[in-house]
Amino acid sequence: YDNKDNYQYYITVKDGYLVVYENDKETVVEVTDIVYDNLADSQKAEVDAGVYIGSDEELYGVLESYSS
Repeated sequence: YDNKDNYQYYITVKDGYLVVYENDKETVVEVTDIVYDNLADSQKAEVDAGVYIGSDEELYGVLESYSS
């Protein structure tokens, strides 16, 4: 998702797990069971930069790709 000014969710890493925040970057939507260290290097780079998500559908697609 390229529009960093108009996004619904933000994914980053906290305590070794991927965490989904609302667009305020403070309100936790979900603490996932996806372990950061298990991600591919390219996925780690995405998460390190912060993943901006525009919709519920996109959120679940991204989480599914990270967990497989």
